[in-house]
Amino acid sequence: MASSKPDVLSEAFEVIVDEVLANMVPSLGRALGLSDGDMDAIKYEHPTNIKEQKREMLSLWKQRLGTRATPDELMRACRAAKLQDVADKIQNPIHINAGEDVVKQCEDELKVYYRKTMSFYTPLNWAPWVEHEIENHHVKARFKRVHRHEGGIKRIAKSEYLTEDQLLAIIEGDSRDKSIGRVIIEGPPGIGKTTFLKGLVCAWVSGERLTHLKLVFALKGRHLPERGDLCEAILAQNLFPEEHPVQSDRSMAGHLWQWVKANQDKVMFIIDGIAEIPGFKKVSSAKEPEHFVSKLIEGKILRHSNVLLTTTSIQRLDAPVLRWCDAYYTIEGFFNDDITKFVDTFNFKTPKAKADIKDLLGSYANTSLLELCRIPMFLWFLCLIWDDNDHKSKARTVTSLLEEIFDMALRKALVVKEELSEEDQEKVDELCKLSWERTVSGNVCLMSKDVKNIKDLMLKSGFLVKEKSHRVEYTFGHTLFRELFAAKHVVTFPDQTDLYEKLWEPGCPSNSRYSMVCLFVAGLLGANTGPLFEAFARRYSHMLKDDKCSQCCIDEAVMLACRCIVESRNPRKFGQTVATTLLEEMGAERELSINFYREQVKVNTLLGLSYVIENINCMDEFGRINDSQRLSLILDNLWIRSKRGLLRLGEAIMKTKCVHTLSISVTGLDASLLHPKGDDTENKDMRKFMQTIGNTQSNIAKLSISAQVDRMSESAIRQVSTAFRDNEGLRELDLFVSMFSKWCAPSCQKLVEYSNQPCTKKERIEIFITEVAEAISNMKWLESLRITASILREDVSRGTIVPALQKHEGITSLSVVGQVKGRGHLTLYGLQSLAMILVENKKLKSVSVRLTTVSDDIKQREKDWESPRDPGDTRANTLYNGLVKSTVTSIDLLFNCVLSHEARLFADIVSNNPHLTDVTFSWHTMFPSFLERLAGAVEKSRTLKRLALCGKFEDGNSLVRLIGSVLLDKPPSSSKPAGGISSLFLQGQPFLDTAVDALVSFVRSSETSLNRPILLHLGGELFGPQAAAASRNLDALRLDKEASDDNFIIYHGLSVVAVDGERPNVLHFETAVARQFKRSLRESSEEIVVEKRPKPEEQTEL
Repeated sequence: MASSKPDVLSEAFEVIVDEVLANMVPSLGRALGLSDGDMDAIKYEHPTNIKEQKREMLSLWKQRLGTRATPDELMRACRAAKLQDVADKIQNPIHINAGEDVVKQCEDELKVYYRKTMSFYTPLNWAPWVEHEIENHHVKARFKRVHRHEGGIKRIAKSEYLTEDQLLAIIEGDSRDKSIGRVIIEGPPGIGKTTFLKGLVCAWVSGERLTHLKLVFALKGRHLPERGDLCEAILAQNLFPEEHPVQSDRSMAGHLWQWVKANQDKVMFIIDGIAEIPGFKKVSSAKEPEHFVSKLIEGKILRHSNVLLTTTSIQRLDAPVLRWCDAYYTIEGFFNDDITKFVDTFNFKTPKAKADIKDLLGSYANTSLLELCRIPMFLWFLCLIWDDNDHKSKARTVTSLLEEIFDMALRKALVVKEELSEEDQEKVDELCKLSWERTVSGNVCLMSKDVKNIKDLMLKSGFLVKEKSHRVEYTFGHTLFRELFAAKHVVTFPDQTDLYEKLWEPGCPSNSRYSMVCLFVAGLLGANTGPLFEAFARRYSHMLKDDKCSQCCIDEAVMLACRCIVESRNPRKFGQTVATTLLEEMGAERELSINFYREQVKVNTLLGLSYVIENINCMDEFGRINDSQRLSLILDNLWIRSKRGLLRLGEAIMKTKCVHTLSISVTGLDASLLHPKGDDTENKDMRKFMQTIGNTQSNIAKLSISAQVDRMSESAIRQVSTAFRDNEGLRELDLFVSMFSKWCAPSCQKLVEYSNQPCTKKERIEIFITEVAEAISNMKWLESLRITASILREDVSRGTIVPALQKHEGITSLSVVGQVKGRGHLTLYGLQSLAMILVENKKLKSVSVRLTTVSDDIKQREKDWESPRDPGDTRANTLYNGLVKSTVTSIDLLFNCVLSHEARLFADIVSNNPHLTDVTFSWHTMFPSFLERLAGAVEKSRTLKRLALCGKFEDGNSLVRLIGSVLLDKPPSSSKPAGGISSLFLQGQPFLDTAVDALVSFVRSSETSLNRPILLHLGGELFGPQAAAASRNLDALRLDKEASDDNFIIYHGLSVVAVDGERPNVLHFETAVARQFKRSLRESSEEIVVEKRPKPEEQTEL
C-alpha cells in the first residue's frame, strides 16, 4: 500500500502519537535509527510532554530520510520495536476514517437494542408474575479488589470495599488510560453480577459512563458457540437486526471488524458467565483448537481491547483465566444496612409485614437466615414469600427457601388450581430430568424441541425464560432453579446410589457443577440424608488414596459435607456421621486439615464443622482422655464473615477436649478486613473465639498461629495473645507471622518523614511483639516456642521478646524459622538477638534455626546508629558464638544456601560446645572440606551421640573420613563414660554412586571392633551410572552385618534414580526434607538399636 502522500504520512504520525506508550518510545526511536543522544536531546527539550517527544522524534526521522520517509518504512520500524498493533493501524488507513459510517450505525443499533432489553434493573426473569417496580428496589452492590502475589490464587489478599459507582469509575478510568484491559468479577449465583453488568451497559447507552467507547458488545456465555471466531459469534447474538448491513453484507461485516482491530481501545467485550461457554476449557495439546474466548482473554486476538468477565467461582474454572486478567474483583453480598434499606423500599401489603420481617431477621436465632439474605436474590425470595403468605415462612435454609418460592411460582402460574394435576406434575418431573441432564453435560441452552411439552407452564412460572439469541431459544430462569430441579430428580430417581456418588465426584469442574445440587439434595432428604453421606464416605476414601487428586478437591469435599450437615436440618446426627468418616481415614497421624483458601466461608460451613468436631470422641471406656486418639486440627487461610459460625466452632473445640494440636491462621478473623463498616470495630467476636480456644479446659497442648500482622487492625492484633496467655495446659506454641516494616514503600517512608508521625504498620508490629512478649513471660508452663525470624529482626524485640526469653524458666526448646525465600531472612541484628537468648538462658536444651541463608549481603541496609562493623562480625560468626556459648544439648541448623567456610565454622560447634549430644545439619551440599572438619570435631567430642546430615554427598573420601571418626572407640575421660556416636543419619539429596561405593569398601575393609551399637541410616536418592550396582553392594553389606555379631547396624533406605531419568533437582533445598527425615528416622533408629542389643546378652547367658 506504499504511499508517500503527506496526508497519509501525517495520519500515520498521529497514530504513533496516540497509540505508542511512553515506555516504548525509546525502542521505537532506536528502530527509526535515532541515537541515544538524539533521544536524550528530545527528552531534554520536552521533559514532561510525551506527545511532543513523539512528534519531535518523527519530525527528525522524516527530516533525515527525506523522500524515503514513507508509511512503509514507519511500519517496518514499528514491527522492529514490537509494536505490531500500531503497524496494523498504519497499514489500514482506510479503516481509520472510512469505517466510521458503519461503526456509527452499529453503535446506534446496539444502543437501541440495549434500551429495549436492559433499560431497567430486571433481576426477576424468574418471576414474571411479580408486579413490583423492580428498579426502585435496587441496592447498589459492593466490590473488593483482589491483589494476587506470584504463585496463584491461593495467596490472595483483599483490599477495602468499593461501591458500585467507584468500581464503574475505576473501570472507566483504566479503560481510558489503557492501563487495564482484562477485568474479571467473581460472585455466587444471585448476588447481582448480571444486574451490575446491565447497569454498566445502561450507563454507556445513556452517556453517563464509558463515553470514549464506540462499541460495547454485551454477551452471555451460554449463548456463544463452541467453535468459530469472535466476529461470527457476535453477529449470531441478535444484537443487530437481520436487515442491518453487517448482517446482510459480509463485506460490511469485514469493514466493521477491521475497524475493531484498528481501534481496539474503543471497544469493550462483556461476557457474563464464562463458565457456561460451551467448549471453554484448558487446551491439553497443541493440536486441539483453542476457544476464541480464550484467545480474547489471553490477548492473542484484540490484545488492546477492553474485556469484562463474570463467573461464579474463579477456582473452579476449567481454564486458567486469572493469570491473564489485569484486575480481579469480588462482588460482596448485602450488609445489615443494605438488607434494612431493601426491606424499607419493598412494597409490602401492610406496614406490619415490614416490621415483622425486620424482627425475624434481627433475631440471633435466625443468624443463618440473615446470612442467607446477604445474597440479594434470596432476600427477594423471602420478601415475596413473606408478603404472599400472611407474614409466614418456614424457610431457614437455601433449600427450604427455594422450595417455598417454587410452590408460590406454580400457584401463580396455575392461577385457579390449588394443587398440581397429574399432567402438571409430569411436566415438573420432565423439567427436573432435563435439569439433571443439562447439569451433567454442562450445556444449559435449550431449543424448542427440548421443552415443547412443558414450555407454557414453565414460562408462566419463570422456571424457563425465552432467549433472544439465534443459537439459543430457551434457558433456565436462574442457575439456582436448574440446580434445585436437578436435585429433585436425584432424590426421586429409582437407583440413587450412582447419582449420589456423582455428586461427590472430585475435580474442580465437578465441584462447581454439582456442589449446589448436592446441597439441595441434603435439604430435600432432610432426616433421610444418610445415603448421601455414605456416598461421601466412599468418595472421600477414594480421593485420599488417589495420588492424582489434589488437596483442594479434598478440602472442597469436606467443606461441602459440612454445609450439607446443616442443610439437612439434622446437624447432630449427620455431624457424627461425617466425624466417623474423617476419623476412619485419618490413620496414625490423626490430622484433620482444611485449607479455606481465603474464600469468605459461609456460616453453615463453620456450623457444620463445629458439629463434626464436637462429635469426635477420644475417651476410653472409663471416661478418661486417650491421648493417642486426640487429633491435630489445621484451619488454614480461614476468612470468616459470620460471628455465629466462628463462636460455635470455638465452643466445639473447647468442649470436645480431643484437639491436641490446633493450627489456625487468624488474619481473616479480623472484622475490619471483611466488615469495615460493621459494628465490631473492637473485634469482640474475635476475642471471644480466642478466649474460648485459649481456655485451659480446651485441653490444647500445642497451638500454631499464623498471621499477617502488618495488615491487621490494632484491635485484632491485641486479641492474638488471648489464644494462649491463660492456657495452662499449653506446652508448645508456634507463632508464624509476617511483618515487613523495614520494607515500606518509598512513598510511605516519605509520608512518615514529612508528617513527623510514626509508621502505622510499624506501630502495629510493635504492639504485637509487646503483647506476645508479655504473655510468654507469664507462661511459666510453656516448654517449646517456635517463632519466625522477622520477630527478632525488629528493633522493639530487644526490649520485649529477647529479655522475656532470656529469663524464661520453662522453655527448653526454641525454634527460629525464616521463610524459604523472600524477605523473611534473619539480619545480623536479629542473629545478635538470638545469640543473646542462647547465651543467657541456661534452661534451653534444644535449638533449631531454619533460614534461607546466613551469608552476609554487602548491599544489606544496616541500622543508622551502628558503627562500622568488624570484618569478623558476620552473621555466621554471630550464630556460631551464640551456639558455642550456650548450654543446649541439641541443635538443628537448616539453610537453603550456605558457603563452604560457613559450613566448616558450624562443624566446629560439635567440638567446642561440651554439652551437645544431638546435631542436625541440613543444606544444599555436604562439602568435602566440611565433612573433613566435621570428622575431626566428632573425634574430639566426648558427648555427641547422634549426628544427622541432609544434603548432596558427592565426595567419597571425605565421607569415609567421617564414617571412620564415628567408628572410632573413645576411652573414658575422668568420671564420664566412654564417648562416641550411636546414630548417624545421612539423607542424600542425592548420594552419588561413587560416594556410596567408597563407603561400602571402607566398611568392608575396616576391622574395628565396636564396644557399642552404632546405627548408620542411609536415606534419600542414589544417582549415577552405577547407582543400581552401588545399591546392591550396600544391601549385601547390610545383610553381612546383620548376620554377624557386629554392633554396626546399617539401614538402607536409598531409592535409585534411573540412569536415563533426570538428575534430581537439588538447587532449591526445602525445609520439609530435613524435618521429615529427622522425625521419621528417630523412631526407626530406636527400634533397630533395641532389637540389636539383646543378642550379646543372650550369648553371655549361654
